[in-house]
Amino acid sequence: MLSHIRTVLAENRRARSSAIWFLAAAAAGELVDMSGLDGAGETEGVTEVKLLVRPGSTIGNLESSDSRIAYVRAVGKTPSWR
Repeated sequence: MLSHIRTVLAENRRARSSAIWFLAAAAAGELVDMSGLDGAGETEGVTEVKLLVRPGSTIGNLESSDSRIAYVRAVGKTPSWR
């Protein structure tokens, strides 16, 4: 298995990077509404936008991974490092 992983990593591929951004609540309370998800999903490079809690849910401060409200994944060209 390790030799297969090394082979795949050695292949020439397009230089791309990916990132994920998580949204957490600024304060505890109730999530009444979430807007802008469709627009975020239409942004160049964005591959996924996911709301993790439903409107009407009680949310709290960021204490763990389970405290996250939403996330966005995106890809882009890897910058040239000098």
